[in-house]
Amino acid sequence: MRDPSKETSKFLLEIHLIEYQALTTRATYYIVMSTALWPLIFLYLTFLATVWQHLHETDLAKYGVPLMVWGAGLGVQIALVIWTFLVCEQYKTVLYVEKQLRPLVQDLVGTPDFWLYEQKLHGRTPLVRWLELGTEVWLLVLILAAVVLRAWLPPAFTRLDWIGLVLNSVVFMVLVLMAVSAAKIRHKWETLITSA
Repeated sequence: MRDPSKETSKFLLEIHLIEYQALTTRATYYIVMSTALWPLIFLYLTFLATVWQHLHETDLAKYGVPLMVWGAGLGVQIALVIWTFLVCEQYKTVLYVEKQLRPLVQDLVGTPDFWLYEQKLHGRTPLVRWLELGTEVWLLVLILAAVVLRAWLPPAFTRLDWIGLVLNSVVFMVLVLMAVSAAKIRHKWETLITSA
């Protein structure tokens, strides 16, 4: 005679494992997409550098310099917003696995000795509290450098520069808020791993 509770446990374990596989597949897609963004950023900047070389030969020289400087910043920051979103989603996946899925599976298998990769990584890597804000610090330096560049290069700071500075500042603030959110999510699952 079959034990119905054992069959139910086995069935639940299979469901949780399928969910785990779906989550890791999704995380893999996020990693691939976030990795693909970096070459796109470099291609975008290369394209802008090529356009910059031909800028003084055109009638757009008056508007071209501010558009190039602030457009470059805006394009890179939008790509970084997408990248930070993908990092947040990866962190949410790890948090979900550690906080929700692991306890369910642990109750069924009777041991915490599975899915140990995050714990092993946590033991090897030094904790940097606000690791996710490193890119934003460099971006702030670049935005300030762009302001200095635009004040120095002719034509002098124009309305177009003010519009570009405001747009870049808004996107920068969104990026900072997203990076802070990513750091908080990472701290949550690191705390779970440390307490386990």
